[in-house]
Amino acid sequence: MKFDLTFTITAVIAVCALIAPVLTTLINNHYQVRLKQLELENRHQEDLINHKRDLFKALDIL
Repeated sequence: MKFDLTFTITAVIAVCALIAPVLTTLINNHYQVRLKQLELENRHQEDLINHKRDLFKALDIL
């Protein structure tokens, strides 16, 4: 069985051209999900701090 070098190289390039965008999209989506989780955690912490600050102000402790 003999392989034609031009066909082999073309097939490898075609497979890479199909896989590369898929991998890029998966990595980007994973990063975006993680970033959104961090933003939500940060927002939750800010809300807790603001709530505690309002409670202290209402009690005139500060």
